[in-house]
Amino acid sequence: MLRHKLFFFGVIFYFIIYTFAISTSLFAEETEDNTDSTAKQPDEIVVTATRTPTSLEKVGGSSVSVVSDEDIKSKKQQHIEEVLKDVPGIDVVSNGGPGTRTSIFIRGADTKNVLVLIDGVMFNDPSSAGRSADIGNLTVDNVERIEVVRGSQSVLYGSNATAGVINIITKKGTGKPVITAGAEAGSYGTSRLYVGTRGKTGALNYSINLSRTEIEGFSTANDRNEDIAHAGNTDEKDGWQNLNISASLGYTFSKDFDISLIMRNIISRVEYDDMGPGYAGDRFDGYPPVANPTGQKDRHKEQQQGFYTLKVHNFFMDGTLESNLSYNISSHLREMYDQDNEKTDTYQGDTTEMTWQGTLFLGNTQEITLGAGLFNESILKKDVSGGVSSTAIDKSASISSVWLQDRTTLMNDSLIIVIGARNDSHDTFGTATTWRVAPSYKISNTGTLLKMSSGTGFQSPSLFELYSSYGNEDLEASDSRTSDIGFEQHLDKGRHQFGLTLFTSEFDNRIMYEPATSKYGNVKGTTKTSGWEAFYSTRIGKSTQLSLDHVHTETEDPDGNPLVRRPKDKSVLKGKTTIDGKANISFSLYNVGTRDAYAGAKDKNGNTVDKLDAYVLLNLAGSYKIKDNMEIYGRIDNLSDTYYEECWSYATPGRSYYLGVKASFK
Repeated sequence: MLRHKLFFFGVIFYFIIYTFAISTSLFAEETEDNTDSTAKQPDEIVVTATRTPTSLEKVGGSSVSVVSDEDIKSKKQQHIEEVLKDVPGIDVVSNGGPGTRTSIFIRGADTKNVLVLIDGVMFNDPSSAGRSADIGNLTVDNVERIEVVRGSQSVLYGSNATAGVINIITKKGTGKPVITAGAEAGSYGTSRLYVGTRGKTGALNYSINLSRTEIEGFSTANDRNEDIAHAGNTDEKDGWQNLNISASLGYTFSKDFDISLIMRNIISRVEYDDMGPGYAGDRFDGYPPVANPTGQKDRHKEQQQGFYTLKVHNFFMDGTLESNLSYNISSHLREMYDQDNEKTDTYQGDTTEMTWQGTLFLGNTQEITLGAGLFNESILKKDVSGGVSSTAIDKSASISSVWLQDRTTLMNDSLIIVIGARNDSHDTFGTATTWRVAPSYKISNTGTLLKMSSGTGFQSPSLFELYSSYGNEDLEASDSRTSDIGFEQHLDKGRHQFGLTLFTSEFDNRIMYEPATSKYGNVKGTTKTSGWEAFYSTRIGKSTQLSLDHVHTETEDPDGNPLVRRPKDKSVLKGKTTIDGKANISFSLYNVGTRDAYAGAKDKNGNTVDKLDAYVLLNLAGSYKIKDNMEIYGRIDNLSDTYYEECWSYATPGRSYYLGVKASFK
């Protein structure tokens, strides 16, 4: 662990010196060039923080991070989970290789407290245990940007948004039509092909993309972990196939009226391993489970996911009133197969949502937003035995909601106050009212931004938690409170930025699986998370950016025990630079602290495993334009071939190499 820390801080020291050296030389170049590279950039517009298009500088006290298209391109990663690892306050945990179950934690809260959206459509699966989001199959194809809002967002987004919201936004067609195609290959038998087109023709804009990824993979059970049994029981490769189809179509009838249709379909197949006496292996038989390295090993999951939204957007009263009407659909179909390639279960989770939101603009200083929605979710689970299926769960639930938000700008845009309230009416759990306030104050003379937010959340039990064989129909809804306060400092016209945010959250009646009863139950008492997020970023000349983030998180259940798989400390050092307008280089260096393993984790000798080791991970990426319309690119993940686990006994990639080519045609 000490070696890892020394390595991490050594790299930081090196890049501080590197930053200083380049800053000095580039400052001289800029002076000669007479160009003001520090001129203020156009305000970035985000939609998730206030549910209306708003300048990032005017969202109030919300803690917002944006992963831009440029950020995604510079990393050359193909999976959403890898991109999100750079975002402060987010921890991503995968149960094995690509395509396996991948969970998100925001500020230490449970994964079920995180709402993931695709263009405003709920990605969380209503047939999963906690209505949580498994992002293992999400790729960056056709993604324009990702907006992350930390802290309770229940006022705007209802249940499952009690810790934060992640909104993945699809590219829209602009400019002249262009066709893009590419191919990529690399370690673990990876091959990827993709093609897309986007543009605008008259009143019609469009963006369509198709990608196919296939990975032979590696054993989900970690063959590098010497504390679990091997003997041929961790050598079978677990592969992943993924077909991703996405499209965005829009038509503008006039400056006051447009409609859009956005869809994304994902078809996937992933192979995975058994869980044995406290650790993973290729195959276990019997009870107590015994490794069977010679048996058939065909355990896998086949999945189809679809997300669709139709939006009608209008302005009335000379632009004073903005209206957004949307109809959203999501569908998750999971088919589970055992080691003998026999289907055992199917899960169908569906949601539909109709929402209307109107925003009244009162001059340049006030926006009043009123919204209403009707949300329906359903689960259909079938047990399959000998090829014959029987219905185990067939349930649904509905929530009707109304929300009101006011965003007021005062004192020449220095003071922004966002305040809102929501009422949810659940057909089983009655009504719940939530509120949120998020003010900010900017001291223009010093470039200082002071901000805070505080709000409450409401989360109903999932249909699985209520009605499965582990379900409990006596469950109560969970309540939460989150708060944060902090500052951001901008220096030298925004060239240097740093800030600090303190946060705290409390969750009452948290729903958890109880091994003693083999049922879900409400945890009596309050579960708490708290900590701080700090960041520093700098621009060096016109082409280089560096940033350093550190997050410290404390978690505690009502008995005083920390929550599993959440690191207390996590640091991310990242940078990117452009050379001669043709070459791009980027890196991400992660220092992740120790985490508590899950309660049942044991080694091959039956000893309890309490902790997962800290680790340092370095990823590199680069690209070069060989023609105006063609580039080659590559990346090296886990450059130092670090051994680490995000979940006890589940493997992670070692040093791996990827090379691709991308071309565009107009």
